[in-house]
Amino acid sequence: MLLFVYTLCDDAFQLHERLGVLVATRWHFTGALGLRARDFGELIVTGVVGAGLTALIFAVYLRSGRRARDDSRGLAILIAGLVFFGVVVDMLHVAADGSGRAVTGGALGIVEDGGEMFVVSLLCWYVSSRLPHRRIANHRAVRSHDRSLARGAPRAQNISRHV
Repeated sequence: MLLFVYTLCDDAFQLHERLGVLVATRWHFTGALGLRARDFGELIVTGVVGAGLTALIFAVYLRSGRRARDDSRGLAILIAGLVFFGVVVDMLHVAADGSGRAVTGGALGIVEDGGEMFVVSLLCWYVSSRLPHRRIANHRAVRSHDRSLARGAPRAQNISRHV
């Protein structure tokens, strides 16, 4: 969830754009490869935040159960698609616009925005499709836990009491 909250705030408040300008100015970047100095600053900000969030997500992943890990692998693939369109295609789009290739830049703009919207739609579908499976699995675990308690079995520590 933290990743999606950051993404929402980044879009709403243009965090990586604003911080990217500060980084580029502070470190005296220059443009290259069709990219502006601020684009390199944006890439650094995105990379640092992305690395931090990835490390945090991986640490939680290692402590998760089998079902959460299965769901997380699907999410990771979709998030990688979002990064591809939001970072890689975005930088290609900026480079094409900077080179004066209006047709290429326009097409890349459509691919970038369309790709992001498509992947976000898939993310919404994926998460919503996993919810019923989680509810059923949690309901079964609670029922099994209740039956064990009724027979006098010791209480399992890792079963969620929240359905």
